[in-house]
Amino acid sequence: MGSHRPYDLLRNALTPFLKCEGFKKSGLIYSRDCGNLSAIVALQKSRWNTGRGGDFTLNFGVHVPGVGELYAGKAEAAKPRIEDCALYVRVGMLTPEQVDRWWEINADMNEAEKERSGRELVDVCKDFGLPFLRRFETLQSIAAWLEAPAGDYARYVFPMAKAQRLAYAAIVLCLCGDSVASARLLGLYSEAVKGTPLEDVALPFLERLAARC
Repeated sequence: MGSHRPYDLLRNALTPFLKCEGFKKSGLIYSRDCGNLSAIVALQKSRWNTGRGGDFTLNFGVHVPGVGELYAGKAEAAKPRIEDCALYVRVGMLTPEQVDRWWEINADMNEAEKERSGRELVDVCKDFGLPFLRRFETLQSIAAWLEAPAGDYARYVFPMAKAQRLAYAAIVLCLCGDSVASARLLGLYSEAVKGTPLEDVALPFLERLAARC
């Protein structure tokens, strides 16, 4: 780790570990193809960072092609970002403390500090991030969780709005070919959006999904 670029040590620590877990790197995103979905690990920089360093955290999510496009009516990004995932969470919320965790790293860190930060990154991935992703290796498991989120960290997982979670679950079930279950969740979604700002966007979404299913 001879480079003085602050984020190189993160990549050097994280990349070998995630590569062994089947992830491929593109920029600050690591993804693992799981057939009809992708597991995503994303490094997030603080907006206040400088060229010499700053704060960063890790996000873990599951991307399902088609969910964002059907929900928002916009074309899918060529390379999915963490916010394009069907569900995602910051790593700090998966820990027992459930405190948003950011690491500070800068070009003045010595080798011992770099190695300690690298070990911490690998440890939080191993102990919290990857176990979270392993819960969602099928479309059915994603849909079931979105309909009835479970776990102490459930309230910290995006999307947080009940209506949006139901919409995403309906889309995922549609993509599974389960039109009956998808229609049931759409009924729950329609009830959930009544009297909310989402009511205005509900009709176009329902029309898009009906055309797909």
